Amino acid sequence: MSFLELQNFLIAIAIGGLIGLEREIGMRGKDRSSFAGFRTFILISFFGAISYFMEDILDFEYLSAIAFTLFSILVIITYYVSSQKGYFGITSELTSIITFLLGILVMQSEYQRYAIIFAVLITILLAFKKHVRKIVKKAKLVEWYDALKFAFIAFVVLPLLPDQGFGPYEFFNPYKTWLMVVFVSGISFIGYFTIKFLGTQIGVSLSGLLGGLVSSTAVTTTMANRSKEVKGKHIFPFIIAAILASSVMFIRVLFEVYTINQDLVVDLLVPLLGMLVVSLTPVFLWWKRGGGQKEVSLDLKSPFSLPPALQFAAFFLVIQLFTKALLDQGLGEVGLVLTSILAGTTDVDAITLSMSNLAREGSISNNVAVASIVSAVLTNTAVKGGIAWTWGSKKFKTRVVGVIGLTIVVGLSLTFFI
Repeated sequence: MSFLELQNFLIAIAIGGLIGLEREIGMRGKDRSSFAGFRTFILISFFGAISYFMEDILDFEYLSAIAFTLFSILVIITYYVSSQKGYFGITSELTSIITFLLGILVMQSEYQRYAIIFAVLITILLAFKKHVRKIVKKAKLVEWYDALKFAFIAFVVLPLLPDQGFGPYEFFNPYKTWLMVVFVSGISFIGYFTIKFLGTQIGVSLSGLLGGLVSSTAVTTTMANRSKEVKGKHIFPFIIAAILASSVMFIRVLFEVYTINQDLVVDLLVPLLGMLVVSLTPVFLWWKRGGGQKEVSLDLKSPFSLPPALQFAAFFLVIQLFTKALLDQGLGEVGLVLTSILAGTTDVDAITLSMSNLAREGSISNNVAVASIVSAVLTNTAVKGGIAWTWGSKKFKTRVVGVIGLTIVVGLSLTFFI
């Protein structure tokens, strides 16, 4: 037996142990003993691995298939016996069959990483059973329909779209355009359902942080309006939430750029992290004074519906066409920065993804892409400052606008003057 084969067996044992540990913990405190626990699942995964190994060693074709059939029969018999005793749950039995197959899969080097990924995902799914039920109970019908729409556009529509350029300057690539829609909607989904799962007990400040993943503008507007309802120290949670929601944008932009063009991230780190530190420093001080404990409900709409997705796609395409036309006409950096400033008043994601794409293709330099992205970020941050100033209470707007103003100064300095 080679070291590689030994390693495969150890991975199979680890996979069985991971799933088995979850099953044993999950059945803890229940009246009936589990169908299979930690040790049994290790043996199941090992059984699958060794059956595939022996098939190759003995040159016994279909040995692993025979072993799987015999094991499945054993599981069926076990389930029948359990059902006679009044237990009709089948989760552990199905999990054992999957674990056997993962043991076979892990012995094949080309599929080993998939076996590990599947094992982790299955364990997470099993462990979060109660939480998944909680989300399902809380989910509204429209949210369920929106989730199905998102799954459809991500896993059915996207793979069918052509990956090639059309139109002037080949600005319209259906696959890449829709991929951006799926990507941005996916980030918003994470934030939205995290809030849905955690509920209002997470406090207004953390709600602002997570809400910023969905819509920092909506969070800022909500906090500004609510700030008029409270006085004294009770206003600080709303101030913190508004600043956190705006600050999330800096991290979100870095994540989007990293996904599209990793080389560009290094150039963006200094200005974006500088702005993040400046905006979070007062938040930390206010939080220590007890400013993050109050609860509030956020008025966030479900993050996916077809009309907004199409609007984003159209906006992304307009920016693509406009920027490529500017480059073709030789207007260069100034034209792109001005475009980014205008685009940033309504949306940062489109300009971020567009500039990251252009820099990756070599159409523009990293310096131009950084200047354009930061310009959009600064403009969008200024818009939130305007919202805070227009709708917030006196104490709310002076502190939020003060932090935002300092953040903009730091961003300008780190991007254009240093």
